[in-house]
Amino acid sequence: MKCSELEIDVILTSIDFIKMEKGFLADETLENLNTENISWEEIYFKNSEVSEALFQDWISKRKSPVSLKLNLDNPKTCLLQLADYKKYFDNPEHKWHSFFQISRPGISADELKAIIQITAKSPSGTPNYSSLLYLEKTIHFWNVISVHSF
Repeated sequence: MKCSELEIDVILTSIDFIKMEKGFLADETLENLNTENISWEEIYFKNSEVSEALFQDWISKRKSPVSLKLNLDNPKTCLLQLADYKKYFDNPEHKWHSFFQISRPGISADELKAIIQITAKSPSGTPNYSSLLYLEKTIHFWNVISVHSF
């Protein structure tokens, strides 16, 4: 499945923002990144710019994972198939590396706002986090406006 150009732009902006270039990124976006119990109200409380429609777009897109390898020409990070991702994570040689997973972004109807979830794990124990990035589009670029941890 192909991502829209807007989704690709949001994903690339998020990769740059998190500085994933020295880590490993799972090739496939994941359906479930520990958000089953998150409600729109909880997200809205943290950032009142996130509309319910934007939140629902993000939730619905998570049901259709996509391959980043098929969608990103230059991801600036090492993309790993899920099977390899798990092998690398369990390999002691990669103890100090960061392993990232990313969701498909939700995009507002006016195509000017987006949310995307990123998780980071390390076999050494840190960093381990999951964050929701809120982005807004200017004339040419997406900008991360806020980051909220789960």
